[in-house]
Amino acid sequence: MTAMGRPPKFTVDAMLDAAAGLLVEEGPRALSASAVASRIDAPSGSVYHRFPSRDHLAAALWLRTLERFDRDVVSLMARPGDAREVAVGTALAVITWCGANPREAHILAGSRLEDLLTGDLPEALKNRAAALRQSQRTATASFADRLGVPKDLAALAVAGIPLAAVRPHLSPSTSIPEWVPDAVERAVRGVLPQRLETA
Repeated sequence: MTAMGRPPKFTVDAMLDAAAGLLVEEGPRALSASAVASRIDAPSGSVYHRFPSRDHLAAALWLRTLERFDRDVVSLMARPGDAREVAVGTALAVITWCGANPREAHILAGSRLEDLLTGDLPEALKNRAAALRQSQRTATASFADRLGVPKDLAALAVAGIPLAAVRPHLSPSTSIPEWVPDAVERAVRGVLPQRLETA
C-alpha cells in the first residue's frame, strides 16, 4: 500500500494571504518573499520556490484577487431575468463581497497590477492577466447589450458606483456603513434606463 503524500505545510494560498496582509497594512514596498516567510514562519526558500521574484509574488496576489472577484461577482451579470434588476443585484453583490473580503477589496479598489510591479512579468503571468481582462471586457460588453446602454455605463452601474461607495470604508479601522447598499441601489437605478428587455 502506497502512503499518501502529506499536504504542504505552507500553501500558496497561505503565502498569498500573508502577502495581502503586508500590502494592505504596509504598502507595496513591504511585499517580498522574505517578509511573507517571516509572517507565516516559513523558510524563505519555500516562498522563493513558488514566487521566484517580488513581482511574481505581487502579480500572483493581484491575479488571485481578481479571479475571486470575477467568480463571485462578475459572473452574476450572466444571470437570466430583467437586466436592470441583474445590474442592481450585481452592484449590491460588490458591496457584500467587499464587506466579506476587506483585504482583497482594498487591493481591488486601491491598485492596478501595474502599480504593484517594478519590472516585467513572466509570459505565463502576462497571459493570465490578459485573459482575465479580456474576460471582464467580454462579460461587460455582453451585459451592456442586454441593458441597451454603452459599455462604460454598464461598467459604472455594476462596478464603478459600488466600488466608489465602499472605497472610503476599506481601511482596517472602518467598516461599510449600513446606508451604502440603499444609496448604491438608488444610484444604479438612477443611471440606467427604466425599460429593459428580459433575457
